[in-house]
Amino acid sequence: MFEKTFWGWPEFKVEIARMISTQERYFKTILPLLKKADEIVAKILNRPLSYVGKRPQDFVVASLVTRCFRLSIVALHSALGGYPDTVSVLLRPSYEIGLRLLQIEKDPIPASLGYLLGGIKEEIRIAESWFKHLRDSRQPTGNLEHNIENLKAYVKTIHKELENHGYSPDEVEKKYGKLKPKQVTKEFGIEDHFYDVSFGFMSGYVHERGFALDNYYRDIPGRRVYHVGPIIKNPGAVIDIFLDLFKNLHIAAKILGELELSEQALKAHMKVSKTFPI
Repeated sequence: MFEKTFWGWPEFKVEIARMISTQERYFKTILPLLKKADEIVAKILNRPLSYVGKRPQDFVVASLVTRCFRLSIVALHSALGGYPDTVSVLLRPSYEIGLRLLQIEKDPIPASLGYLLGGIKEEIRIAESWFKHLRDSRQPTGNLEHNIENLKAYVKTIHKELENHGYSPDEVEKKYGKLKPKQVTKEFGIEDHFYDVSFGFMSGYVHERGFALDNYYRDIPGRRVYHVGPIIKNPGAVIDIFLDLFKNLHIAAKILGELELSEQALKAHMKVSKTFPI
């Protein structure tokens, strides 16, 4: 059975806002920590940033932290607004960011430039495939060919930077270009709980294996009701957002040598970990 018909944007907007107001009181001990996270992010970003030069890791860490924070804000809005089943989909990239940060902490320059190189190479592959399709089907290609050339120039710059630092671009790309979560977690000794449990759980939502089902239906005598509108379920999603965010900020600050910021993130993480879902 459909729980309510004729949902439109005005109804969604009002109900989501009402739901957020309703749920905020249950998380009054941890929601203020978002300000602390924002302060840590600001200090991480407030420094010279470039992938060219002595510390490409600062540039990449800043990029990863910004992405993680933005994902966390949207996930928090979804969780409090009655769509907690979307949180795992939003958080899985943050889990991968966490693995990238571990690699960068261990091997700063090659892991950072390898991350950039792998992303650019994949973007070129996709763009070239699309360009071929447009050309073969005689459709306009616009600036696509020019954009591909710019991306290839970017690759050459990163190759040069790696060589300046004494690394082989091919070897770096092979090791760090594409993230292999199972291999990385095994390397860092966290395969059993991070990959097999946490990452696997997130993947179940991302790849639609039915993990979200319990989050949007309820059984009542004689029938099952499916909810398309916001509902209060799975409050632990809010806690997961903060745990993931502060874990990544802790590692990021360590990479930058900001030990005080790293300690602040760790303390916030510990405070959140002691919070129990409603």
